[in-house]
Amino acid sequence: KSFYKKNFSDFSIVHVATHAFSDSIYTDNVGIVFDADKTDSLNNGFLSLSEIASLNANGIKMVFLSACNTGFGNLTYGEGPNSLAYSFLYAGAKSVVMTQWKIPDETTPDIVIEFYRNLKKGQRKSEALRNAKLTYLDNQEDPLKRHPYYWAGFVLIGDDSPIVFTSERKYDRLIFWMISIVTLLIMIQLVRRKGWIKQLK
Repeated sequence: KSFYKKNFSDFSIVHVATHAFSDSIYTDNVGIVFDADKTDSLNNGFLSLSEIASLNANGIKMVFLSACNTGFGNLTYGEGPNSLAYSFLYAGAKSVVMTQWKIPDETTPDIVIEFYRNLKKGQRKSEALRNAKLTYLDNQEDPLKRHPYYWAGFVLIGDDSPIVFTSERKYDRLIFWMISIVTLLIMIQLVRRKGWIKQLK
């Protein structure tokens, strides 16, 4: 939990795959569990709604909450559910992928992995999520696991624009500079060669 709070704002995508608690009445019981064994009230393993709301998430393009009931919370007039997803938006995150119920562990990885593959292809977040669900259904032979419970729980809220991954941008810049340097070296060699030709003449 301490590491998470300290390094939270250093990333453009934050993926949380852990346990979470929700409560429609008491917001103190809503939060993300990092370590269930710690009971110290000041430095426990439970990240509460208020702690999430106090984080600096202004530079974060997407928070993916792969935990149960992250879109569920106490209904506040004029605001909607006071949920984990809402707290991350309040902290400044541009978008959040949340869950509407207790998601099944056995099928969730298939959808999540395909979702990130689609993001890498440049798809919009909602498009990437939709296509991940369609791929899951296309590949699922068990008719029982085609029930919406297994694949429809994830929902995107907030900004829907595509994500350009930082590593890809760095890679593209590296290729650009390598091509530029090679081109410059070739031009220098051509200029020198022309000079040599003139000297021979």
